[in-house]
Amino acid sequence: MARSWLAELLKLYNPSSLPLTIIGFSQGGYLAPLVGLDHPNTELVIGLGCEFRDTLIQEKMHFPLVGLHGKEDDIVSMESSLNNFDKVKHLAPWSHWEAVPETKHEINKLIGKKVASILETFNAKRSL
Repeated sequence: MARSWLAELLKLYNPSSLPLTIIGFSQGGYLAPLVGLDHPNTELVIGLGCEFRDTLIQEKMHFPLVGLHGKEDDIVSMESSLNNFDKVKHLAPWSHWEAVPETKHEINKLIGKKVASILETFNAKRSL
C-alpha cells in the first residue's frame, strides 16, 4: 500500500523522471529500496535506523545501498539491521553499512553529517 502510494507521488512530483536519491528513516528505510526498485531513475538509497527486509528484497538493485544505524538504537536492533543488510548487500552494485556512535533511534547531527558526506561523495562521482 505505502509502496504504491509513494509511486503515485513520484509520478505526480517527478513527471520528468529526474534522478532520485531516496532516504528513509525507520520503516521508511526498509521501504526505500523497494521504492527504488520501482523507479529506474533511482541513483542512491540510504536507510537510517532500519532493517532492509531480506524477505522483501529479492531482485538485483540498480543503485548503491547505504545503511546508517545508531549504536545506541533501542528500537531497531543494530545487530538485526547489520544481519539483514548482509543478506541483501550482494544485490546492490555497491553497498555500505555503518554504525553511528552516540546515536539512538533518531536523526541527529551525526547522522546528518554522515548523510551529507555520502551525498557529496555520490554527487562528485556523478559529475566526473
